[in-house]
This record gives sequence, structure tokens and C-alpha cells, in this order.
Amino acid sequence: MKKILSLFLALALVGSLAACNSAPVIIDLDTVKPWETETLYERATYTIDRYRMVKNGKETVRDGDPIATGTVEMTVRPGNTAADESAVMQVETTYSLTYEDSERAGADRGLTDTIESNATFRKTGMAPLTSFRKMTIAPREGVADPGYTVKADYAAGTAEMLWKGNTEPETRSVNIEGSVFDNEQLYFVTRAFKDLAPKQSVSFKLVNLHDLFLNGSQTYSMTVSCAEEKETLYIGEWATAFGLESDGNGHAKVECLKGSISKADTFPGPSQTVYYSNQAFKTGGANETKKVIISIVMREYGANATETFNTVYTLSAYTTTPNA
Repeated sequence: MKKILSLFLALALVGSLAACNSAPVIIDLDTVKPWETETLYERATYTIDRYRMVKNGKETVRDGDPIATGTVEMTVRPGNTAADESAVMQVETTYSLTYEDSERAGADRGLTDTIESNATFRKTGMAPLTSFRKMTIAPREGVADPGYTVKADYAAGTAEMLWKGNTEPETRSVNIEGSVFDNEQLYFVTRAFKDLAPKQSVSFKLVNLHDLFLNGSQTYSMTVSCAEEKETLYIGEWATAFGLESDGNGHAKVECLKGSISKADTFPGPSQTVYYSNQAFKTGGANETKKVIISIVMREYGANATETFNTVYTLSAYTTTPNA
């Protein structure tokens, strides 16, 4: 169960982060957000491939095919019909991971774990307004269920957590100042950083409601850093419909910024590698979206800092058409 929980915490970026109570961080955001088109709607779907890692001599390599597969769908859309600068946007994420039905998966054999979440925020400055997350873990024999449902109303300054198996929720006060974002906004916020560029780093603060109830920590100091060199990734040829070039072998190729998201600490621990498109996605007419996330790579480590699992998210479908 420990490895299952660590994967979900990695997705949430809540791992063993250290609380930070320093002065508010001021963030420069794109005036026109990367996902903004006439529809104010974007949905990106990713395949998930989770690999067990094994030692091969001095190297750590993948142990054959993925031990689990699944999908993540990330959507941003208007949260209401307001037309002024205080308009509200909403991000929604659904996550499902199923382990293969074989002895290789051990106690996880054939089981499916899920997450659903959403958050609302101001369109202009992206200040969070509300947050919700539900994590559902399939029962494993002999282990406690770490599932939970948590929600927050930032305007009211309150948060509520219901752990799986409990009948009464816990409540806490939650307070945000300056450029602080909610965990469920993570990927959309980093896309909107004006300074997301080669050889640049951006520091920001993130609220994680799970840790607020787990250990009393609320706000975390984070950094996203981009490598100097861009990388070319290959996804399905369907993406050529958005102006990407075909490689002639059934794939579309896209130049990416290689970002690393981690806690801002002397000992940051495992980071996420996030590949942001350096090419615009042409979505029709004069509309285009930018810094689309093409892939996310998460690594988990065991004893002696040996990589034990490697989970890869790859963009598999994309649209800016509501209800498409």
C-alpha cells in the first residue's frame, strides 16, 4: 500500500514537502493565459504507464511492460458567466489507474484506484476560490484505506476533510496571502508563468489540503525550473491537426521546454519532469493555445535512493471544443 499512496501523493505533489512561512511571493502571469481561446475551454487527455524499475548492473531500467495503465483528463473551463476581470475559471481532473491482472502486480492485481478533483479560481490573477479532491483506493487485504475527500472555501477560510472509514468530517481554518495557489491548479498555474523559459526558474507557493489535515502543514514553497536545451517529443499523429509536424512514421513531433517541479529546499527530494510544448497548438482561425503539457514523468525511490517506480503521462487527445 505504501507504494500506491506514494504514487497518489506524487500526483498531488504533496510528498514529504516542508512547510514554508516566508513572505508572499509575487508571480508574473501571462496576460492571456496559454489555454485562452474564444471558447475559454481546454481538455487534455493523457495515457498513464506505470513501470516497476529494477537494477541491471549499474543502471536502473524498466522491468518490461507497464505494471499498471490508466488515463488522466484535465479540463479548464469557465466557472460562471461573468464577463469582467473577476470572472471565475474552473479546473477539473479525473484520474484512473488499473494494475494488470497477473501475479507480477502482487497485492495490486487487477485493482483500480481513482482521483477526481476540481478547483475554481479568478481568471485574471488565478487566486483560488474553492477546492475539492476525492481519492478512492481499491481495498487491499490487511491494509488501512488511505482514501479521503477534502474541500475548501478560501473566501470563507475553511476546509473540511472526511477520511475513508470515518463518519464525521474534520474542519480546519485555511488562510492564503499573496500569490498562493491551490494544489489542483498546479499544472495550469505553471503553464501561465510568464518566465517559464529555458534556463529560468520560478518560485511559487502551493496549498495542499491533504497535508493540512495530516500534519498541520498548509503552504509549501515550490520551484519550476526549465532546462537550457529544448527536447523533441513524439505523440500521436492526430496532433498534426493542431499544426504540429508529422515525423512520417505515424507520429507528430513537438519541441518542448523541459521543466522540473520540486519543493524549494536544500534537499528537495524527487521532482516531477514536465514537458511543455514550445510550439502553439492551432485550434482554428486565429486561435491557438500555448505551453500545452505533452508529458509528465514521475519517479519514486526506495532504500539507498534507488528508483523503484517510473510513471509516464503522455498526451493522447486534445480539444478546445466544449462537449466534443
